[in-house]
Amino acid sequence: QVGPHLVLDLKDQCELWLSRAFYDLAALAPQDAEAYERMRAAASERYGLRIIDGRLPIGALDQGLDVVEVMRNVHLLAAQFCYSMHQQ
Repeated sequence: QVGPHLVLDLKDQCELWLSRAFYDLAALAPQDAEAYERMRAAASERYGLRIIDGRLPIGALDQGLDVVEVMRNVHLLAAQFCYSMHQQ
């Protein structure tokens, strides 16, 4: 319920929304991550927004299963194990 004394920090809300949007877009289209990084830098420089770096890691730091590498090569995984993503 919205009251007369509601305080909304628009800068904080913009930073949160843009951080989420840039991360989600970079996850969906990693080839466009550089463009999102330029937009993040412009928002920081022009408006003083502190947007979280949305770039995905190149690889895992531990010796376990590297999910990023699996996602990059999911077509090889599907072919190797005769896995049909459309029938699941």
